[in-house]
Amino acid sequence: MRCENCGVDAVEEEAKFCTGCGSELRSSAEPSPTADTMVIPTTPAHTDIDATGELRIDSTADDLLDELAVTRLIDNIHSDELTATARIVATEQPTFETQVVWADEDRPFDDTIDDTPVGGIAFDAAVTQVIPVDADLEPPTPVSGTPSFVWAEEPPSLPPMNLTVTATIGIVATLIALLALTADVLSISTTAGPELNEVAQTLGLQTGVWHVEHLGSTLVFAGLLSAIGLAIGSVSIIRRHSWGAGLVGGCGLSITAVCSLAIGLVESPITTARTFASTATGDYVIEITRHFGYWALFAAAGVGLVAFFACVNDLLVDRQVDLNPVVNAIGALGAVIAALGPLMPMAGANWGANWTVGGVDNWPAEIVIGRLIYAATIAIGGTIGFLSVRRTGLGLATGALLPSAVIAVSTWLGIGRTVISPGFGNPGSTPDVISTTTLGGYIGVVLVLAISWAIAWDRR
Repeated sequence: MRCENCGVDAVEEEAKFCTGCGSELRSSAEPSPTADTMVIPTTPAHTDIDATGELRIDSTADDLLDELAVTRLIDNIHSDELTATARIVATEQPTFETQVVWADEDRPFDDTIDDTPVGGIAFDAAVTQVIPVDADLEPPTPVSGTPSFVWAEEPPSLPPMNLTVTATIGIVATLIALLALTADVLSISTTAGPELNEVAQTLGLQTGVWHVEHLGSTLVFAGLLSAIGLAIGSVSIIRRHSWGAGLVGGCGLSITAVCSLAIGLVESPITTARTFASTATGDYVIEITRHFGYWALFAAAGVGLVAFFACVNDLLVDRQVDLNPVVNAIGALGAVIAALGPLMPMAGANWGANWTVGGVDNWPAEIVIGRLIYAATIAIGGTIGFLSVRRTGLGLATGALLPSAVIAVSTWLGIGRTVISPGFGNPGSTPDVISTTTLGGYIGVVLVLAISWAIAWDRR
């Protein structure tokens, strides 16, 4: 290599500084900084082109461009071995502003780069691909250690609604029962003068409008409590509580008992008016009218029975037997005593008076039938409900027995304007008197219900 400054030949071909003057050696093959163009070889010095025109490259050649390889590449620029070149126009402002990074072992080769030969192709501008980035997304923050997963806590969802046939019947029975308990049941009027009216009242004839309250205020207490139980039971069924169906069935039996007895009691003033009309003389008219409430009593009694049979279906489906059988057996015995209590004869009467029309107490057929229905609903609802040892059965026993227990306590304490004991009293006694057997049976039933509900609550 020759020094351009002092003209001394360098000893070594690879020397960078002159041994004579110490100036930096520059290869004569290195292009001038002011040159407009620069020729760069496309193949290294050790490659050539065969007869087919294809470029042969030694696969064993070293790909690393060290200083020696650069020097040899520059020395061979003007040699005859270099037959293919690519000319790239060099400008003051390079077209590509980004740095070219070659792939190595640590950085995998990017196969998306176009490897088309660039000979004779001038690039006027760089191609840029813009990838949109969502501004709302933030890069994850790296954390050390074992990654932890945080689960979002969802608010506890309410159980799904379940409108069953029993719930629908319970809602309908509630509305009909309220109509029957509040609407006009009966009205009796007469065109007789004042003197005849005084005689009629002496003989027991009563005129005016009757509601269930006039027939028996304690019946209204039991009826309203049963209607409330029907509504609560229907909502409980919708909320998927097993005891709700039982409560609907039990309150349905209670409504049937109350309405049956009320229908029988309606016949008492009607019978008195007919008897007076058949014996009295004179020019007058006695008008007897059964209003909407009277027919609503029949409807409520019928829907109550339908609710009970719907409840039996739910009782058979309930498989959760989790109550105390001994306690429930005692409750079933108390229900039987409470049902038979009003049938026990008093004051020299006999058992036959319970089903004899016009017997010792001169009961019409409607009252006799109503009393028997009353006793049957108490016995059936109490025994089936307790002996099933299920929560559905517990609801059934509660709905069937609790309203009658309210009647028993009201009669015992004398609460109400027209007091009537459960089952319209005992044969040979007045309706406002309750026997000790009946009262004891209902008190025992209430205690057992309280214990059973406590057990059910503890095991829920």
